Amino acid sequence: MKLTAKQAYALLIEGLEAPETIGYVTHSRFVGDLAGMIAAELGLDAAYATVLGYLHDIGRRIDPGNHIYAGYRFLKEHGYGEYAFICLTHSFLNNDIECICGRQLSPESEGYAEVKAFVESHENTDYDRIVQTCDLLCLHTGGTTLEARIDDIESRKGTHAKSQAHRAAAIAQKADIERRLGHSIYAFYPRLSGTRYPGLRLIKLTKAYEKQLGEMIDEWKADQEKNHTNRSPGAIFKNDYHDFDFYLEHLELKAPTNGKVPGSVFFLLDEERDRLLGAVNIRHYLNDFLYREGGHIGDGIRPSERRKGFATKMIGLALKECRKLGIRHVLMVCDKDNIGSAKSIINNGGVLENEFVNDEGVIEQRYWITLDDAGCSLCGADCAACPLKTTCRGCAATCGRPFGGTCVAAETIKRSGKQAYVAFKEKLLAECNALLAANGLGQAKTLYELSGAYVNLALPLPSGEAVRFLNDKNVYLGAQIEQEGTNRCIGVLADADFILLCSYGANAADPRLIAYQRRNG
Repeated sequence: MKLTAKQAYALLIEGLEAPETIGYVTHSRFVGDLAGMIAAELGLDAAYATVLGYLHDIGRRIDPGNHIYAGYRFLKEHGYGEYAFICLTHSFLNNDIECICGRQLSPESEGYAEVKAFVESHENTDYDRIVQTCDLLCLHTGGTTLEARIDDIESRKGTHAKSQAHRAAAIAQKADIERRLGHSIYAFYPRLSGTRYPGLRLIKLTKAYEKQLGEMIDEWKADQEKNHTNRSPGAIFKNDYHDFDFYLEHLELKAPTNGKVPGSVFFLLDEERDRLLGAVNIRHYLNDFLYREGGHIGDGIRPSERRKGFATKMIGLALKECRKLGIRHVLMVCDKDNIGSAKSIINNGGVLENEFVNDEGVIEQRYWITLDDAGCSLCGADCAACPLKTTCRGCAATCGRPFGGTCVAAETIKRSGKQAYVAFKEKLLAECNALLAANGLGQAKTLYELSGAYVNLALPLPSGEAVRFLNDKNVYLGAQIEQEGTNRCIGVLADADFILLCSYGANAADPRLIAYQRRNG
């Protein structure tokens, strides 16, 4: 019997009171939603993947102690046999009944022999692998990292001889799906979290919330004094709320002032309770300080409403506002020891780029969230046509470091946006052409993003020593100009720091250095 996603969810919660409060139900909902998103982008049947995700743990409603076999038997007996397999296969990787996260299935459990025979003989499809991966990415509260999810299960259910093999297989399977997607699975998380708290929205502050604002600020300050917590976002604390008209007028910075950038301030409102829960400040672009340690978004939840998942939702809503502002690559920064904040960022697709020690000696983490839906590149390059796509992990999954090093395009776009990159590229092209003209050479029509490993030729110096000026892991801008009447070409390569000119024959034979010039910015 065929099921729609709505029917599958109804079957999952049949007979349950307050299903939205039951862990395995919300977990299954997230698994199904995420599986459907992945399947859709891979050109698979999204509705079918969603149904499988919703039903994979249905056995927990029947026999929590043996949910794998109980779910399989239930679906078969009730006419849903075409979906029953997922109850068995979602837990086991590599067709190995021992390759499971947490406690292994007991040979004494009901149906063990049938489960073992099925798992070992079943030919896993993309749908099996997608649900298996989503099951290892979703908690009952939403998406998390693969490592955090496995750690959570093992902390509750223990480990066994094949636990490390299972972890390695899960990581490899997730990486393979991301390779096919062209971006990180975490990029789906902002859409995934949107199903969680339908009664929440971001609002601009008005006179109607003057009293509530004062109560929230006082609560926040008392907690800061008692527990030495920080005050974020700083924008809501910079002025005295007692003069509300002045406070409201100066809440948002409308233009660059004293090294600070313009921003938009929103408050998180629980509509059902008509209660302010927190606030978020979205900076419209990054200056040097914000690029290093401030980020685009400063956010905070009032002390009495923390640890309830509201931060994750508020960030998700803030990302929608970022889209409206044209911000497609969002930087968020948090202290390393602020586990809750990091989790909220990761739940919204944040990918850790690096850690650093700030001026106060605190270790901070920098995360990037990519909002583009066009593909894995930040700059708009056609990654599908690239001959290096099998070795490139894509910008979204690597914070703009597809081969492990820096990319001149990604760094500019992350800091200042695509328009700034277009302007930088035009300026760099003009400089390249000026250097070409000074050496009596032709002109480049445009510059292309090029992998360092592809263009890093060993160029001989006058001393006879051959030197590679580039980093194989970096991405540069460059062009090739054919020299008429010869079999040689001119190569132009550049980034934010230098311009290099060289020549070479067919298949990059006999490379020669022409010029190397440092840039002034």
